Amino acid sequence: SKCVRLLFQPAEEGLGGAFIMIQEGAMDGVDEVYGMHNWPTQKPGKMLVKPEYFMPIIHTYEVRIIGKGGRASQVEGIIDPLNAVIDIQKGIKSLVTEYKEKGIFFTFSLPYVRTNESPDIVGDVCVLKGFLRSFELDFTVEFKKKIHDLIISSCRTHGCQNEMKILNVCPAIYNTHKETEHVIRVGKKVLGEDKVTSEGVPALAGEDFSYFTKLKPGCFFFLSSQRTEGDTLHSDNFDINDDVIPIAADVWLGLVEDRFDLHFE
Repeated sequence: SKCVRLLFQPAEEGLGGAFIMIQEGAMDGVDEVYGMHNWPTQKPGKMLVKPEYFMPIIHTYEVRIIGKGGRASQVEGIIDPLNAVIDIQKGIKSLVTEYKEKGIFFTFSLPYVRTNESPDIVGDVCVLKGFLRSFELDFTVEFKKKIHDLIISSCRTHGCQNEMKILNVCPAIYNTHKETEHVIRVGKKVLGEDKVTSEGVPALAGEDFSYFTKLKPGCFFFLSSQRTEGDTLHSDNFDINDDVIPIAADVWLGLVEDRFDLHFE
């Protein structure tokens, strides 16, 4: 028998909704899995897709650098955690440049920096937060170790302690070749030969669709959804472009027709 299962998934970015759905049986009996995200880089009507790596492994970082605070006017005995943080940020910039020059596609930063808010008090703790987004597992393991060593070394130099919390949010999305060919074929048929492109992908955004493709072959793709130039996802002024809804419906219907050798009037 032929069956289409629709996965209405919550918490696709950061909270692991796919993982919970799998535990509750959403993928039982599924042979192929497909997913889509709107992508506001161009006006509606284009499909962005490619085989193999499509979206990255994501790790979140929260690092607490612990010194010994006090009044800024009485520096004796103070261990300012910001001194270690400055070295860490310099080291990160150097490491990122080193690996970028090797042609590795990734991004890493700890852009959130927070310490004491009073202008005349040195705080005990400085907190750093950020993301590592990468594709290759060997690189990811190597880079994580170098960041770990950098933080340890910088803290030791400045007499600080540290606490690191590193969470693996989701694996990389890897589009299998056969299923990606299905999506490309349907995209060209529904949207037009010139409307299917790999330009702009893989993307460094994150999605936990990867949990589904860990179990079964599948493909994740983008449909362009720009309303006005400069649209970005996850901004306070983002407004979904309704014009992409019928386009997406046609693509999904076309995919069902293609996979089941059907034709709907």
